[in-house]
Amino acid sequence: MARRNISLPDDLDEQARRARLNVSALAQRAVADELDRRERMAKLDAWLDEMDVALGAPSAKGHGQRPQMVRLRH
Repeated sequence: MARRNISLPDDLDEQARRARLNVSALAQRAVADELDRRERMAKLDAWLDEMDVALGAPSAKGHGQRPQMVRLRH
């Protein structure tokens, strides 16, 4: 297993120690969750691109009527 160093503000580190948190496990889960989120966003963007090709891009008026269709890229 690879080893990484992470930096935490002193107060956050102290709180984690007092709470007896397994910071390594929390970091692993956070990284895994972020990678999963990015994969799902990429798949959604690809699907939206397919819909733009098949149906045409939504108009500005359509964006106002259906805000859930507005794409957020990161």
